[in-house]
Amino acid sequence: MPQLDVNTFLPQVVWLVITFTALFLLMWRVAVPRIADLLEARQRRIEDNLDKAQESKKEAEETLAAYEQAMNATIEVTAAVLERLTGKAPAEKSVAKAVAKVLDSAPKPEGR
Repeated sequence: MPQLDVNTFLPQVVWLVITFTALFLLMWRVAVPRIADLLEARQRRIEDNLDKAQESKKEAEETLAAYEQAMNATIEVTAAVLERLTGKAPAEKSVAKAVAKVLDSAPKPEGR
């Protein structure tokens, strides 16, 4: 076998050093910077997505607060209308039950 021939050890070692050095320089100058750039771009994209998710969550919370405020205002108006029509103020629970009953009987969106 030529690998074990003592006469070819020195040329094999020289080619090993040349090949290792060439591959090392290729990796150092080309491959590793590209990988580092890809990792940085991925990290930026992840951070951007997290920021967008945080903004969406904040917007959803604001929308929910506005919805709850509108529901409370609707309950107050309903109570005022009932008081005006019947001449007595309805109990808060009865207004809430009536509104809940109407909401429960409303058609639900598909997929939920």
